[in-house]
Amino acid sequence: MVDKLPELEQIESSLSHYEQILACEPNRGEAWHIRGHLLCKLKRYEEAIASYDQALEIMPNDYASWYERGFALAVLRRYEEAIASYDRVIDLQSDHTAAWYARGRAFFNLGKFQAAFENYEQASKLEPENEQIWLEKGRTLLCLERPGPARLSFSRATQSNPNSAKAWYFYAVTLEATGNLNKALDSFDKSLALEPNSPDVWTDRGILLRKLEQYDAALESYAQALQIQPDFSPAWLNRGALFCDYLYDFEEALASFQQAVEVDPNNPLAWYNQGNALRSLKRYKSAIVSYDQALELRPDYSAAQYEKDWVICLLKNNDPEKITHDFALKIVNRAIEVFLYYQSDDEQIIKILHKYGISLGYAEELVTFIPLAFGRVYLEDKGAVLSQNLVWIDLNSQKKNTVSLSTQIIFQTAYQVASEWMNDKSKDLDFIFLAQWSPEVKAADQLLKSGSKLEDCQFSEPIAYREHQQGK
Repeated sequence: MVDKLPELEQIESSLSHYEQILACEPNRGEAWHIRGHLLCKLKRYEEAIASYDQALEIMPNDYASWYERGFALAVLRRYEEAIASYDRVIDLQSDHTAAWYARGRAFFNLGKFQAAFENYEQASKLEPENEQIWLEKGRTLLCLERPGPARLSFSRATQSNPNSAKAWYFYAVTLEATGNLNKALDSFDKSLALEPNSPDVWTDRGILLRKLEQYDAALESYAQALQIQPDFSPAWLNRGALFCDYLYDFEEALASFQQAVEVDPNNPLAWYNQGNALRSLKRYKSAIVSYDQALELRPDYSAAQYEKDWVICLLKNNDPEKITHDFALKIVNRAIEVFLYYQSDDEQIIKILHKYGISLGYAEELVTFIPLAFGRVYLEDKGAVLSQNLVWIDLNSQKKNTVSLSTQIIFQTAYQVASEWMNDKSKDLDFIFLAQWSPEVKAADQLLKSGSKLEDCQFSEPIAYREHQQGK
């Protein structure tokens, strides 16, 4: 404050001087312009606009007054009026880079991203080495969902100013968005080398490292963010997500989400994720409390309502020795969602289903019976005759147990769903995706390639492996 006081006094003294001039000579347009400029410096923008208006009555073609008037209007968020002022500047001086840039900013703030881009495009042609123009052009392209061209804009920004941490950061973001993960990591590191105290960049770097499956390095990145800013909610949330969704350490996940709730109790995402961790720890009643809090903060939070309903279902069906048709239908549909979304191997699907509160025994049945059921509906429709039995092999004892599929409620439920999907053309692609996982479909494909007819083929009893007992 000590340094700024003399400057403030000087501005006010200058303002008083020009007001005295205007009291004597009210038709001096330049004086009205300078008065407006001084008022802007004092952040008295309404008065500044009135002063520029006086200047423009006297000097209607003074592009400097039109430009500064636009600036004052933009500060007041009167963007449409600001654009009209910048229009006059460009009419008077078409190569006025700052006006093109400022008009782009005004369009951007109105959410008119295409118009903003067109203005930044013109500004970048006039000043091709201006880092700030390339940055704003890139941000606008991201809003237009054009990450490739945005990446090129941010690349130009890094070339214009290699010491800009912001340019390297946005370049990293767009490299990541376009699949250049290792180059993105290098750019995040360059940004941090220039500005190491940014929790946002450390957190985004951690997200990227998680995508690269460098989980320990990701945790270190989140730790750096939290060392800089211990109450930085995004770092806690992403740390928790890594533990919950990739490392399956639900206690650590819960600890992170609890911190996220503590530092940002009005964030419904924090409560939702805390509920998910509690669900995975089978602390269902506490999970419902968390989901309720998320829904109180955001009543239209459909994911929180879905998970709350799911947990209530788990609470009602907590007898591992007994499974109802209704519960079987719910877990089959949930497992189908997981199959289609993650498209991963059986082991990973089992882990994910267990995270959702489904017992390992049921999870093993789901990854076996869903592809088998969809495959059978597909093959039987083409005339295949299939065995009605399945052989389970216990991975611990290597004992075999032959069961009738007609007695397996999860298989029967999955078969019912598959039959419904078979007649629903909107689900054709998903149906084929699930059916192709069936070992019987794979065997049939080989037989057909060898010239056999499907109705003449003999299929042996399918074999599946399990480590856990039903419901355990």
